[in-house]
Amino acid sequence: MGVFVVSDYEYGYLLLASAYTPVHAGSGRGYGFVDLPVQRDSLGYPEVWGSSVKGALKGFLLRSVGVEAKGFFGSEPEESPTVPGLAVVTGLSLLAVPVPSVRRGIVYVTTPYLASRVAGYVDVVKRLRGFEGVESLAFPLEAFEKALVEVVEAGSSLGEGEAAASKGVAVDGAVYVSGSRVRVSRELEFPGGLDDALRSLNVLYSYKKVFGNLVVLPDGVGRSVVNGALQVVYRNRLSDATKTVERGALWSEEYLPYGSLLVGAVMVKDFEKLRGLLEAGRYEAQLRLYESAWGKLRSILGAMNGYLVVGGKETVGKGVLRVAIARG
Repeated sequence: MGVFVVSDYEYGYLLLASAYTPVHAGSGRGYGFVDLPVQRDSLGYPEVWGSSVKGALKGFLLRSVGVEAKGFFGSEPEESPTVPGLAVVTGLSLLAVPVPSVRRGIVYVTTPYLASRVAGYVDVVKRLRGFEGVESLAFPLEAFEKALVEVVEAGSSLGEGEAAASKGVAVDGAVYVSGSRVRVSRELEFPGGLDDALRSLNVLYSYKKVFGNLVVLPDGVGRSVVNGALQVVYRNRLSDATKTVERGALWSEEYLPYGSLLVGAVMVKDFEKLRGLLEAGRYEAQLRLYESAWGKLRSILGAMNGYLVVGGKETVGKGVLRVAIARG
């Protein structure tokens, strides 16, 4: 089994994503009160697994860019020889989820754990460089990393029943989150450039700024609030003949709500550095696959700025993410 080394990769971008509709990236049949839950990490936080992100991107890029995109992701499982792709596409980690607030209308909830996961992606991407000529979202990476570290530090020091929040969010020293009053023990002030950069991801972020309305909760209660913000939809299937629900055809599905902000990363190897090794080792299949993708790398990366359907359910108007690759 190979060891992942960042230095194997030359180019890197953050992959920013905002839910334009409720998103169901499912994990299969559930055993709780929801029949079809969303994907979660080992601590129970919602996320979108790398396999789902890669599959959605691969299908989209093969249609929009062409078969050359195949080398970006690697060979199909049934193909021989097996060839790894030029790129690594991580999963999408949830950073903030919108929840109702009595006096603010909407606030965005995050936790130290969620911020620390995203900070890891930023740390990797800032060590890499952008590919010349690729259009990407101008994003203040240094300011973003600093903000995430501040969220982690503030959230880690919170006591029971306390929260940290963006400056101006608290009213009379507290904020209402999903109907509960939480005392704000620390105010946070973030650079305005972060919210300016996020505006293009979602219209919601234009009038309800993420970092201007951020509430940081401790991981224990925060995880419960985040999971409580997910939308549960009950669906059924009707008989064409009787227009009544068919036997066993009633189920529930879980969705990340509109406006959820997720972050991942895309890292790409430098084919020119690999060419000599592949030619010397006579890895002809890998050489051909990489060469075709390398010739269209600008188009492939540029196509990642747009809309992506993840997790299916598109025929019922679900699963649309607005995505963008970003660098400082």
